[in-house]
Amino acid sequence: MFKRLLSLVFLAMFSTIIFSSCNPNEAGPCNCPDNAPWSVPGSENCYDDPFDCEASEGKPCEICS
Repeated sequence: MFKRLLSLVFLAMFSTIIFSSCNPNEAGPCNCPDNAPWSVPGSENCYDDPFDCEASEGKPCEICS
């Protein structure tokens, strides 16, 4: 019984992580040059450092292509 409950909790946590990263209201992927690859989807601003990006954009940044 405990193993089944633990499995369900793990599955719920994993599903939450996967589906929380999908936001249909966000604009498309970001495009940045190689020398400043950090940004957030929908932003036209690109940063060379993830800390500068997150400080300016106010959300977690990612490497854009």
